[in-house]
Amino acid sequence: MSQVDQLSDVVIRVAACGDLDALAAIETQCFEEAERWSASAWREELAGDNRLTLVAEVGEVVAAACFHVAGDSAELYNIMTAPQWQGFGLATLLLARGFDWASQQGATQMLLEVRVNNGAQALYADVGFTPLYERTNYYGPGLHALVMRRELKGADHV
Repeated sequence: MSQVDQLSDVVIRVAACGDLDALAAIETQCFEEAERWSASAWREELAGDNRLTLVAEVGEVVAAACFHVAGDSAELYNIMTAPQWQGFGLATLLLARGFDWASQQGATQMLLEVRVNNGAQALYADVGFTPLYERTNYYGPGLHALVMRRELKGADHV
């Protein structure tokens, strides 16, 4: 039994404007100040076309993921889990729902960019993402990004 199977009270749902404070709180715990989104960026994310922001609730919002679709490509824009909830499989649940949504929108692949040497690469590999190429200095001087891809159409979900 996976850790997530033990969390019978997890609710995965579409984020709403009422979640903005919770999203900001999780983001503060997960990212450096320069990497955080502004309140207006979060509002745009929640209201934008061809976008989906999901949250995981366990009594309160403890994780979130943002997805975009354009044509046959989807992109994972952001994923975060409050530190005390990391390791329970919430990110995997959010990704699985995002894969389903993107497929329903006509996407056949999902892309993401992750900082080289970020521990999240192991999660992405576990759910089927493979490295495509590196973007030099993407996050600033000496801070490179790895672009990863996962096939969606006909692929097994996590």
